Amino acid sequence: MQLQIGSKWSLRRGVVTVMATNFCPANNNGISGEVYCCAKCNFDLHKSCFDAPRELEHGGHPQHTLKLLSKTPYSSGKVMCNGCGKENKGFDYHCASCKYDLHLDCAHLPKVMSRDDHQHTLTLYYSLPHSSYCGEEYCAVCRYAIDDVGSMAVANANFGVTLIVFLVKQHLHGQT
Repeated sequence: MQLQIGSKWSLRRGVVTVMATNFCPANNNGISGEVYCCAKCNFDLHKSCFDAPRELEHGGHPQHTLKLLSKTPYSSGKVMCNGCGKENKGFDYHCASCKYDLHLDCAHLPKVMSRDDHQHTLTLYYSLPHSSYCGEEYCAVCRYAIDDVGSMAVANANFGVTLIVFLVKQHLHGQT
């Protein structure tokens, strides 16, 4: 099956069984599993990234619809994810009115998550009213102030971690 995206790429669907050295430009993760690829220019895109909705209603920014962009809308060339607080070097869900941005991965996180080093499930919060979650102002793992790292975190009644700590832990243990 071949798929034309604009006039730039003619992508063919395939499966990569071993982690390739190429990285998906949408989420900057290594290429594996189902992909769309262009043999002419060595462009590979995860099937899940290709299938990502072009517009998204998100609980982290309920005021406006976020639009999926393949390039930064900012003249600086940099995009900071409002969810995890890290630079986004891939595709971006963007609100032009509010300058709100989310990584593809941050935009599609489940509302309830777990960590292998904590026995209870954790809830994803889009903003952090301290009285409604663990009551701690600092990440239980990295000890950074939770509000300083990004607007999203995961927590329950007695444990809170910044979103980036949660994501790094999941990535290092192959759970993403």
